[in-house]
Amino acid sequence: MMNRICSLREENYGGEGVVDKVATILERRWKNCAGFQVREVVKGGSQFDVFRPSRGASQPKSNRLLNVNEQTCECGKWQEHGIPCIDAVAYYRVFQMKTMQYILDNHVSEHYKYETINELLKENIVPVSLDVLDQDGVTLPPNRTKRSSGRPRKKRIRKRSRFAHDPDKSPIVCSRCKKRGHNVKTCVAREQLEKQHPAELDLS
Repeated sequence: MMNRICSLREENYGGEGVVDKVATILERRWKNCAGFQVREVVKGGSQFDVFRPSRGASQPKSNRLLNVNEQTCECGKWQEHGIPCIDAVAYYRVFQMKTMQYILDNHVSEHYKYETINELLKENIVPVSLDVLDQDGVTLPPNRTKRSSGRPRKKRIRKRSRFAHDPDKSPIVCSRCKKRGHNVKTCVAREQLEKQHPAELDLS
């Protein structure tokens, strides 16, 4: 990519106006639209009918509707590419009696001019050294642990209840012994633990 930018910069250095490729396309359209007819749809309006003469079986006679103010044509090329299509060139040549240089100077998008290309290619891509990259939050985001894929573990890690220090205020009521602070699943185990170590149970 760096070599490509450098070669394009050298290739387009010193150019002025519209790039050569676009200028060649417009010159070809200028020559091919010599026999076109342009008619106003409404007097003093911005819409025009451009009639193309027949040029054999491959190109029968046809017409296109052109809007000069909006720079649109029924063929779709003017609004898509930002370059006057052959119907628009016919309007400027046949109806407006303008020159080819007038079209190049006033009706070609700025994207197709050497000044824009030179500005775009003025700075090259700065290469990145892999030796200076580190997960410090500046050059690379910090390393974060990610949950591994697969089925969750069967035994979930229970958090300590905020009522553990005072079971009397706990909303959990055992349906077996009707005491607060535990449920029926751990009721038998609590009774056995209370008999063996009553002091430890009080501190829980």
